[in-house]
Amino acid sequence: MVKTINEIQDITIPRSFYRPASGKPVEQQLFVFADASDLAICYVIYLRTTIENGNINAAFVTGKSLVVTRGTASKSNCPFLGRNFVQP
Repeated sequence: MVKTINEIQDITIPRSFYRPASGKPVEQQLFVFADASDLAICYVIYLRTTIENGNINAAFVTGKSLVVTRGTASKSNCPFLGRNFVQP
């Protein structure tokens, strides 16, 4: 149980990208799709896992999009104009 607000950052929730009961993964591939314009940018990342029995699972890993209202694009309110969009 969390007793203070500072302990919240120590909480982890395991995330499975495929059902372990499916079998042993034999191949995994990351697929990244991205698009951008003067006023918008987006990306999505999926993980494709091939299981030893030949079944294929696809799982959403992460995604993000940003859109700026026309006429208001600047480095202060449009983060992808001045620095990396994807943070490690």
